[in-house]
Amino acid sequence: MEAIAKTVLSDDEKLSFDALLAICAAIGKQRKDLAHGVFGISTEIPDGVLWTEIGTHANYIVRDIDRFIKTGGWMSEEDNNLRKSIFIYKTSDLNQLRSEIDQLHQFLFTFHKYLVDPVASAAEYRQLCSEPRMAKELERLRDAQMRTQKPPL
Repeated sequence: MEAIAKTVLSDDEKLSFDALLAICAAIGKQRKDLAHGVFGISTEIPDGVLWTEIGTHANYIVRDIDRFIKTGGWMSEEDNNLRKSIFIYKTSDLNQLRSEIDQLHQFLFTFHKYLVDPVASAAEYRQLCSEPRMAKELERLRDAQMRTQKPPL
């Protein structure tokens, strides 16, 4: 995709494309972590769910439960290790991620629409580039470009 983008997109369009890919990567990582973790509930946290990374939970099951079986009881170290690895997703966190995914979908749709018909979608494309998340990423990419450019001889 990168090679095609370099060939067919203008410099500004390529920058927008790269910004969208960066936003996709950031949101995708959050979604992946959430989707591939282990969940639990607690009566002490009615507006949230407990979450831990699957690898951490697997280690806990293999290592710490084995110790529990062999010793006949919990050791405070294992319990503390598990507690430290638990993250609490509140309803507002999940709603925020859903909102970010919806916004990304709209960004991608707008960019695609612009690529299909730049004349008819120019205003929407300018609006896309001025959206706070997109504008921040574009600025970050422009700054990175400036730092890597070689000064003229």
